[in-house]
Amino acid sequence: MPRNLNAEQVVAHRERYKQYYARNREEILAKVRERYADNRLKEKARQRLKYLRRKAREQGQLCPLSLHFILRDSIRLQTDKQRLSINFLLN
Repeated sequence: MPRNLNAEQVVAHRERYKQYYARNREEILAKVRERYADNRLKEKARQRLKYLRRKAREQGQLCPLSLHFILRDSIRLQTDKQRLSINFLLN
């Protein structure tokens, strides 16, 4: 509740919500379950990426989104001066 309510308003609000919940219980619980499932999938994907990044770092592999990975192959095609500036950026 964004504003300060007095005790009577809090009680009235609580009663209204209890009545609303009693009328719409299944709908409310369905939304809660759906939100939980979505958040669970997002968190699982986030943890999986974190795990893969850590494993790649431990094995010495480069992350495909890193600047070093992106510029690694382009270094071979550059002149010496350009190669030096790219290597400076990477280190």
